[in-house]
Formats: sequence, C-alpha cells, structure tokens
Amino acid sequence: MRIKTQCPICNESKGKRSCHIQNNSLICPLCCASTRNEACQGCPHYVKAYHHPAAQAQVKPFIIELDPVVDSEVRHAVNLLNRGHIHTGRSIISRLMEGHPNNYLVAYANGLCHVHEAQFDEAIAAFEAAIQIYPYCEEAYYNLGVTYKQKFNIPKTVAAFRKTIEVGDPHDMFVKYASSNLRDLERVIFENYRLPIDTYIKSHELFDQGFDAMQDKCDEQAIALFTASLAICDKNPQCHGNIGICLARLGRKDEALKAFTLALEIDPDYEPAMVNMAIVEQLPEGEALTAREVRRIEYYKDYPLQNKSYIQSLLDTPEKSMENVNRLGFTDNPIK
Repeated sequence: MRIKTQCPICNESKGKRSCHIQNNSLICPLCCASTRNEACQGCPHYVKAYHHPAAQAQVKPFIIELDPVVDSEVRHAVNLLNRGHIHTGRSIISRLMEGHPNNYLVAYANGLCHVHEAQFDEAIAAFEAAIQIYPYCEEAYYNLGVTYKQKFNIPKTVAAFRKTIEVGDPHDMFVKYASSNLRDLERVIFENYRLPIDTYIKSHELFDQGFDAMQDKCDEQAIALFTASLAICDKNPQCHGNIGICLARLGRKDEALKAFTLALEIDPDYEPAMVNMAIVEQLPEGEALTAREVRRIEYYKDYPLQNKSYIQSLLDTPEKSMENVNRLGFTDNPIK
C-alpha cells in the first residue's frame, strides 16, 4: 500500500517535489509555485513552478536597477559572446552576477552565456529570472523561445514568441524575429500534421498529461489521455508506444503489441517501440509488465537528429543484460 506523503506547507495535498528550502521535504506543486522566490533559482522545479497558475496569479512588482557602467559591461560581454569569445564573455558576466544579481540585463546575459555553452535548462532559468525582474524584457522572452525551440518544446516556444510580440514594439528586431519564427512554425506544423498550431499544441498538452498519469502508474487514465491526443493528431508514434507500455502493465499483452505495431506503422524506425515490443513479447500470457521505472527520453532529438542508435546505446551501457532491460519501460516526448 502506498502511503501518501503530505505537503508540510499546506498539510493537505500530496508532496511531489523535493524542496531544498524545506529541508528537502516533498511539497505539492501548488505550494512550490506559491512560495517560489529568488532562493529557488537552480532548483530543477524552478521553471515549471513559474508557469503554474498560482505563480502567475501573484502580483509581481518590479524595480529595475539602472547602472550605465553595468549596462556597458553587459553589452561588451554580449559582443564577445557573439564573436565566439565565450570564456572571456562568461568571466565578465559571472563577475557581474556576483555584484548585481538583481539586474535584469545581467540575468539576461547570463542566459546567453548558458545558451552558448549549450546549457539550455540553465539558460531557461536565467531568462525567466530576467523576466521576473523586468516583465517587459522582450529580448529575454525571445531568447527564451529560441532556447525552448532548441529543446523541441513547441508549446513553450510559441508562448515565449507570442509574449515577445505582446510586450515589444512592432518595429523592434526581436519582435520581427519572433513573428518570423512563429510563421515558420505554423507552416511546418501545418505541412506535417495539417493542423493549426494551437490545435497541435492541445494534442501536445494532452500527451504531457498522459505522461504524468503514466509516471503516477494511473495507466487507464494515461491511455485515455494519449487516445485523446491521438484523436487530434494521429501522426504520433510516441502516443501508441506509451499506450503499449500502459496496456502491458495492465496485463493486456495482445493489445499492447498492437499498440507498438501502430507506432511502427507511423515510423518503422521508431526504436523505443521495437525495444518495448521485444520486452512484452517475452511476457507469459496474462502476466503484467512490472516496470519499476519509466525512463523518459527524447528520442527524436537525442537519437535520429544526432545520428545515434537508441538500441545501440542500450547495448553500450554497463547494465545491458536483457534482465535489466526487462525491468524498464521506455518512453519519450511527443514529436516536436
């Protein structure tokens, strides 16, 4: 029997996120968002908490630090970054971060450093920090969108570009770039899926809800959400693959194998479905898949785009025995 871990802040909801401010106690997402502050920067839940309705509902007054000397140093550092002098630019920004942690331009430039260092999660947190200090920082919104695009997160990419347009001047460079990027995304989504971008994003949201339910082992609910996502956008092998895992965990082997087959009909090279099909095929009839963990991967970003083989990566790991693989279910994000 699973014992509910109660959030120590509200003493009502289930604690899900480890909070270093609360001595690493598990707190609920609502309290995580409601209590989010500058001390939370660097926490893996920092960006997710920002987008929670509770965080968005808070009144966020802002005071801008104006310092011409700092502004000049930031511009110099950004020029160095753009010319490829990453180490020198980073050293300037690191020094400014120590002396001016609440300067939105310094936070923004810190984000640019992380982008140049391919540290995209850190870049997102830095751009979010700049926006929290100054909610009209259009360059931070734009680069936030570019960074989410690097992570193949279309919903958040679109939201950031739209915010750039909302807060910026129509004649500004960042607004023009954001508008151009949005048009390109809309065109690509329609060419690939024959869907308006907001409809595609809705299918994406349903997928994410399904994945959350899957991680909580609410397999029936996850199947319903993945199926709803497929009803909007049926060109998604990940939905079928994840449905297959859920069905296998429910002991419905034949249906699970059909789901993996549907995934491979959409993409014959979709390796996660191949792996999971091989695992489920070995199950005795009526026996459920007892996966102790659902490992999240971003297959299309991390493997085909990098010219890597997912199956080969499994064989190359130290835990490469079939016994170990059999204990795991593998999944990944939707196509982006």
